Amino acid sequence: MWHIEGWIAVIDSLRARGYAIVLTGGPAEAEVAYARDIAERVGGEIINLTGRLSLGETAEVTIQQFRVDTTSTENTVLDRYAWIES
Repeated sequence: MWHIEGWIAVIDSLRARGYAIVLTGGPAEAEVAYARDIAERVGGEIINLTGRLSLGETAEVTIQQFRVDTTSTENTVLDRYAWIES
C-alpha cells in the first residue's frame, strides 16, 4: 500500500480541481481500515466503497460512469469523479 500522506495529497489536488472522490478496494480488514483512515483524515465528502463491492461490481460501476452522456459539452461524471483504488 502506498503511504497515506501521498493519497491525501492526491485527493486534495483532485478536489481542488472539482473532482468528487470515490475510494475502492478489497474486503481485507487491513485494506478497509486503510481506506477508512484515509477518508477520515481527508474529511469532507468522500464515497468509500472499499470492501463493499466485488471486483466485478467495481468494474460495472466504473463502466457505468463511463457510459454517462459523453457527447454533452457539460461536465460528465468522468470530469467530476476520481476513482482511487487503495
